[in-house]
Amino acid sequence: EDFHWLPFLEGLIYEAEDAVLSGGASVEKRVTNDGSKFTGTGGVRVKDGGSRITFHVIVPQRTIRYELVVRYEAPSQFDNVLLTITRSQAVSYLCQGSSFTGTAVDGSVGTLPALVDFDSPFVKPLPCQLAGSELIVNLTYNDNNVANAADGFFVDS
Repeated sequence: EDFHWLPFLEGLIYEAEDAVLSGGASVEKRVTNDGSKFTGTGGVRVKDGGSRITFHVIVPQRTIRYELVVRYEAPSQFDNVLLTITRSQAVSYLCQGSSFTGTAVDGSVGTLPALVDFDSPFVKPLPCQLAGSELIVNLTYNDNNVANAADGFFVDS
């Protein structure tokens, strides 16, 4: 598709273990030679309702549409993860014939489906983003009544 950009092709991977964590989110190291397909040194395990992982993402050098790719593992009972995306400051710009203003990112709120491995990451197309601007990407786990809280929800990048 024309004007569709995948930031990880530019080497822009934001590791969960480097994100801002709150609530019951904690860094979990993983061994890289165990056959896992994760990136970095591990990821973040989320076990408690209200826990949040916050990424501060700088939009690359082109003002075009991007895709947000989230790599995680979550059994079916952990499908109550809210994804929100906002801009860190109000902006005003034109892109591909459309005008964008404010801090909201169109279509930026939704829940992540259950996934059991990293082979099929969650992909969210975004409208045009202003080059050099900062997006705040939050993953918030909203369920306090989980049958197997020991396993939790694991976010890679």
